[in-house]
Amino acid sequence: MDSSIEGIKLIYECLIKDLLQLIEKGNFPLNISLKAFMKAQNEIYKMTDDDYNSAEQLFNYYIKVITEYVNNAYNKIKCLSDDELINHFLDEYSKCIQLIYWMQRIFIYLDKFYTKNKNKGSLFTNSFKIFEDKMFVPLKEKLYEEVNKMINKDRNNFVINRIEIKNILRIIQEINMVKPVIIKENEELICKGEYTNNFIIDWFDNYFKKSTEEFIKMKAQNDIRTKSGIEYIKSSLKYLKEEKERENEYIDKMFWNVIDSINNKALIEDNVITLQKMDTGILFILKSKKNDEIKELYTLLSICPDYIKVINDEFELYINERFEKNELIKNPLIFIRELIKIKKEMDSLIQNAFDNCILFHETKNKIFSFYMNKKKIYSKQLSIYTDYMMKKRIKSLNESQIEDALNDIIDLFKFLNSKLLFQLETNKLMSDRLIQNESLSLITEKKFIKKLQNEEGIIYVNKMNEMIRDSENSKIEIDLYRQQKHNGKPNGIEFNIQIVSKNAWEISKNKMDKLEIPKILENCMKDFNDFYIARHKNRKLIWCYGLGNIEIQYLSLQKQYFSISTLCQYTILCNLEKYGKLTIEKIINLLGYDINIILEDVSALVYNTNFNKTRDKNKGLIKGNFKDEIKISDEIEFNEEFNNNIIKFNTIPYIRENKEKELEEKIFKKRNKENYLQSFLIKIIKSNNKSKITYDWLISEVSQIELFTTQQIKENIEKLIEKGIIKKSDKDNNCYEYIDL
Repeated sequence: MDSSIEGIKLIYECLIKDLLQLIEKGNFPLNISLKAFMKAQNEIYKMTDDDYNSAEQLFNYYIKVITEYVNNAYNKIKCLSDDELINHFLDEYSKCIQLIYWMQRIFIYLDKFYTKNKNKGSLFTNSFKIFEDKMFVPLKEKLYEEVNKMINKDRNNFVINRIEIKNILRIIQEINMVKPVIIKENEELICKGEYTNNFIIDWFDNYFKKSTEEFIKMKAQNDIRTKSGIEYIKSSLKYLKEEKERENEYIDKMFWNVIDSINNKALIEDNVITLQKMDTGILFILKSKKNDEIKELYTLLSICPDYIKVINDEFELYINERFEKNELIKNPLIFIRELIKIKKEMDSLIQNAFDNCILFHETKNKIFSFYMNKKKIYSKQLSIYTDYMMKKRIKSLNESQIEDALNDIIDLFKFLNSKLLFQLETNKLMSDRLIQNESLSLITEKKFIKKLQNEEGIIYVNKMNEMIRDSENSKIEIDLYRQQKHNGKPNGIEFNIQIVSKNAWEISKNKMDKLEIPKILENCMKDFNDFYIARHKNRKLIWCYGLGNIEIQYLSLQKQYFSISTLCQYTILCNLEKYGKLTIEKIINLLGYDINIILEDVSALVYNTNFNKTRDKNKGLIKGNFKDEIKISDEIEFNEEFNNNIIKFNTIPYIRENKEKELEEKIFKKRNKENYLQSFLIKIIKSNNKSKITYDWLISEVSQIELFTTQQIKENIEKLIEKGIIKKSDKDNNCYEYIDL
């Protein structure tokens, strides 16, 4: 026993005494004398190898040194204020680790023999247990509270030392490790071992989780009460971003999901309805049209995907409001332009702010489809807008802009359920502008037709394609005609002709009526007729007197005026020049033409606002003693005193609707409706020709289109059979097949 005491005394004097002093001073890394170290270890080796009882004494001494040091360290810091506790605790922990590390190295032979044989646990394990019991556990609650305070200060943007938080949480995790060891890395002592997580989970479950819930709940309630909607969103996103930085820096990954869930509940779940209802909330933010702020709104609520629907509900209200406002617009050009603008805005919003979320696309499409089919007039308005683009708008656009403009029209076209109405109106307007030579580009016309074809198929655009082919062929004929000796100017008159096939174009029957025209024009017509028949012997030209315009030069007036007039107007003027005063009834007899058209042309020659804005009956190109309305019994004459500031003016009349024209349009629409139905039936049967197509299935498939009744479908199936386009199946009389010619 005496030798054991002497040995321990030697070890203390040789090494432990200096070690404790160096650690207390904090002079790290420690500068231990190699000679003293070897002398102490040699003594320890003898005590553990030669005398078993001395090994136990040595072990007890090891425990005593560690215990006394830890007790002294605890006594130094136990009464410190909360602000000082963390810093001093970390300092004492660092010193304890230094002591444990060097004590284990000095007493290493105890681990090799004694502790293993006695099942006492390693020196490290015993040392950590002492630190846990004597230092950590007594200070645990204070440490937990103080680290929570530091984290909340960090959340409140106070300047704090995050490294201290990181280190204290690391120590909480290291305490109670299984088989701990201390290794040296870059002159720094690092604890390694298997984590039990007992204390860190205790800290999180019983302290930090509650602290986080209280903090974020109070912050969210205060922010939603005192801030505007966008300020609340910005504040919440800023907090969540900083919280993620804190998690990455000093919170263990095992707790991230729980912390995120607490934050998301307080900031999003508990306040999303308030954010929706407040005056500066979601709808207000959408109306602001600031994509960056809307994107922040989506970014916040999409953290909890279930609440994207809340934005979508407000998005639906927002688009509805835009549509209801624009429904009051009567001008189709302004109305369609506004619809295109709305769609572009919504597409941009969905792509840039809503991450191209399919839910918002579905909502946008649903609302556009509803409004575009709410009134049949929208199909007509889209056709009118298309006509305007082809006649005027594309003139100021480059190739890329034209492509965008056509795509804009197609985008709205896709929403139409009644595409037949659009087709009928577009065919009519296209026919008018091509005949009047008002289309700015056949290339653009063809591009648009191709886009329609991609959407609805080749049958849908058959008439449009025929009109384009006629226009191109007509241009070839005119170019050849101008190569004649008179250069396309028979009798010195520049004669422009357009040749069209009878069935493709939308030409009213009364436009085909013959008109008694001056001989000079008859000669021009005969000259072209002879030229054309010589090239196409099996064809016949039918002249449309009601179409086309004439440029007239007036030599007998005060100025050399020019007018763009109809053929009928020119003939009226020629007769007035020849006979002087004439009644309208006499003119009707001379021309042998439609009464309504003559009345319209006479009215335009008197009152057209191009040259007679005041509608004075004596200031027109012709004049007469009219009362309220021009009648066939009224007498008219050429107004030789005509005087106007405009040298070149237009006398084309505004078309007056009449019952005969309405009847023609009804017949035309019925005919086109049948053509569309038959084309649709052929398309279905042809595309499904390898499957059985029964009568009932065909009726069910086609009757989904609101335009057609079951009776109409049945009648047109029979017509297709009569035409030899489809037939009843040889195998099943109740099935239909396409006849492939």
